[in-house]
Amino acid sequence: MTGYKGVSKFNSGGFEAYYFAGRKVRLGVYDTVLEAAEAYARYVNENGVEEEAPPPPPPTEEEVLAAAAAEGLQLHRKDGNMTGYKGVSKFNSGGFEAYYFAGRKVRLGVYDTVLEAAEAYARYVNENGVEEEAPPPPPPTEEEVLAAAAAEGLQLHRKDGNMTGYKGV
Repeated sequence: MTGYKGVSKFNSGGFEAYYFAGRKVRLGVYDTVLEAAEAYARYVNENGVEEEAPPPPPPTEEEVLAAAAAEGLQLHRKDGNMTGYKGVSKFNSGGFEAYYFAGRKVRLGVYDTVLEAAEAYARYVNENGVEEEAPPPPPPTEEEVLAAAAAEGLQLHRKDGNMTGYKGV
């Protein structure tokens, strides 16, 4: 409890300012509770809302990518993930959950769009100095394997009818 409407403690530190109008509208993360409270008050004042205002549309892909680039963030694509981004999954009650796994799951929040969640993951990795695991190197080509075998004086034995094309493999 921060004592201010529209302000909560943020998972990775700082204070999040938000406005709720049918869905959570994230106004930003600030270093102090007063900065977050000021952001909330500014939003209410500038948008002429008292209690309920229609939420702004979710940011477009271009807007999210531009905001990420402006912060020096790189979104982490991941093949094989349903969302296409590392640290992002579809949330049961709707939206997309951003998380980091370091021995245990660290929830970073639930967002309206996959890109907002991917941006939260990238921000967490960037702000916490978390090292990303390097992708595995590509497997050697057939030519590289044959050259390495020849350098060691080995003879690879071909076999027709075998799925791999080599005997014993």
